[in-house]
Parts: sequence; structure tokens; C-alpha cells
Amino acid sequence: MIDANPGNPLFLANYAKYLKEVKADFTKAEEFYERAILANPADGDVLSHYADLLWQTHGDSARAEAYFDQAVKTDPNDCFVLASYARFLWDADDDEEEENDVEAAKASNNQYAAGSHKSPSEFITTESHWPPLAAAS
Repeated sequence: MIDANPGNPLFLANYAKYLKEVKADFTKAEEFYERAILANPADGDVLSHYADLLWQTHGDSARAEAYFDQAVKTDPNDCFVLASYARFLWDADDDEEEENDVEAAKASNNQYAAGSHKSPSEFITTESHWPPLAAAS
């Protein structure tokens, strides 16, 4: 069908989705999503699927976000587009937090190795603002 209709955005997008979800051929799926976008740049659903593919396969958050933004501008009332973008923002934020945690752990380890660390006794406080616990009878 694509050979007979090489510029049909619906055929191109459906084939791209098939390549991604069934065949797991992400390189070819990316190619067909790009062709579908060129054939119809105003299809928010295709833009959203393409952005998701970029995020999942390349981890390219900046490029994925640009396509999600375009998808939302094109189709602001499409619940799939909005949900996909929200999921991306959530996942991208989680990845950023994980990277920050790893960097903080590395910095902490470097400080500890360099001797600029607190001793365990410095973390223990003798006074607490909480009342003492009492056993219930």
C-alpha cells in the first residue's frame, strides 16, 4: 500500500507504528514517522508518537520535547497527545533526578575520599525537639 501511495500520511504513520510496536525496528519506524510528518506536519498524534520514539530510543529529551510541544500546539484537545506529553515530562524529570542523585553521590564520595567528611558522631544529636516515646499498655 505504501508503494502504491508513498505520500499517504495515514499509511506511513500506521506502518511506522507497526514497525515500532510489532517488529521493534526502531530505525525503520523513525524513518516512516519522519515521512508521515513530512506528508502531514499538522498531525499531533503522529508528532506525539515520533517524540515518544525519540525519547525511548535515543533518550533525546530536548528533541522529543520539541516534537511534543509541536504536537500539543497542533492538537491541544487530543487526550492521547496530552497524556503522552505528560508521561514524557514525568519520565524526563525522573531521569533528571536520578542523574542529579548519582552526581551528588559521586560528589559525596569524592569529599569523603578527600577527607572533608563528617564523623559519625557529628550526625548524632543529643537533644531532640520530639517528646520521648512511651510504651503503651
